[in-house]
Amino acid sequence: PSYDSTLDPSDLGSGGGAAGDPGCGPSPDGGNGGGAVLLSVGNMATLNGLVSADGDDGGAGAGGGSGGTVNVKAGTLAGAGTVRANGGSSGSSSGGGAGGGRIALTASVASTFSGAVSAVAGTGGNNGAPGVAAIKVSPATGYDLFVDGRGVIPSTHTPIPSGLPGVANLSVSTVNLTGGTLSLSNDLNLGTRANATIPQLSVARNLVVPSGAFSAFLSGAVTVQNDIVVSNQGSAVLVGTYTVLNDAIVQDGATLATSSMSVTRDLVVRSGAKLRHPANGAARQYWLHLTIGHDFDLQSGGMVDLVGVGYAGGASRNGSGPGFGSGATGFCDSTGGGAGHGGTGGAAGTRNLSPGGIAYDSAAAPTDLGSGGGAAGDPGCSNSVAGGGGGGALLMTVANRATLNGI
Repeated sequence: PSYDSTLDPSDLGSGGGAAGDPGCGPSPDGGNGGGAVLLSVGNMATLNGLVSADGDDGGAGAGGGSGGTVNVKAGTLAGAGTVRANGGSSGSSSGGGAGGGRIALTASVASTFSGAVSAVAGTGGNNGAPGVAAIKVSPATGYDLFVDGRGVIPSTHTPIPSGLPGVANLSVSTVNLTGGTLSLSNDLNLGTRANATIPQLSVARNLVVPSGAFSAFLSGAVTVQNDIVVSNQGSAVLVGTYTVLNDAIVQDGATLATSSMSVTRDLVVRSGAKLRHPANGAARQYWLHLTIGHDFDLQSGGMVDLVGVGYAGGASRNGSGPGFGSGATGFCDSTGGGAGHGGTGGAAGTRNLSPGGIAYDSAAAPTDLGSGGGAAGDPGCSNSVAGGGGGGALLMTVANRATLNGI
């Protein structure tokens, strides 16, 4: 598990586990944990070299040592050096990688520090999770938190304490982030592979997905005081209940998949952009529920794309949903039935004549997903083919004007 303070850490990194039993000959040692650098400077601290509290790598099959602590407090922070508290790796693919350590850089007056900070996890059969870097550049601002795996895909998670005070910005990338209640006085920046589960989050300014990034942010309730922006070619899955007090903008070529979003002003989907909801399985879990306080603008080339994200098709036999298509059984050349919804589904045309699905849902005010089709071929046969997924569901209320110029 993780330990120590996020904003004022002081502890050492921990040691990794050894490989092999001592009675079986050479037993490779686990890596030592990183040390702790605790530095308090009354005036200016200039960091131009390397300050490292990295954990050691483990031997073959042994676990790496976790990153330690670098905690620097100064009136002014300056320099362009490197501050590290990286986790150690296993000496082979069978041992575990260590978690990154903790970094805190606090300026009580001002900061011009432009160097690199890194609390990356170690690699192994299962990679560790990145640590947290907290940087405060002046007394008037809160801490900026950085959790960046730098491309090392974690096998576990990085926790953020619930109710952590004084946080301005949170920037996350290549991480599985967990936490409780969190309030940001500025922005949330979601980089590539930023997977997060935070039950309650308040963002005072913007939620931003940078260009080309892919993020999944799962949460119970999120309030964004200004804008949600999914930048050009970015992709975000935002699951939970999102309240946006200004605009939500899906820029050129970007994709936003969400389930429930209330936008006080405008929702804009630009050229080449897609708006959708996440795919469902056997049960109804996601649909696109939008409440827009002013305008919905689907621009030319934009798309609301809900193809195949309804109830799942049958992987081996029956599809899912109230109007599921029946799947094939008993014969390698059996065929599956089509699913129903507004109309009934067609029965399979050959061999076992698997029946199609029933009609369901309201004719005047429909709300349900499309159902999945039945599979073809018996599961024991190499030619078994899954049925198609049903279409999704869009439930949208627009207070002022809806302009639909998309594909």
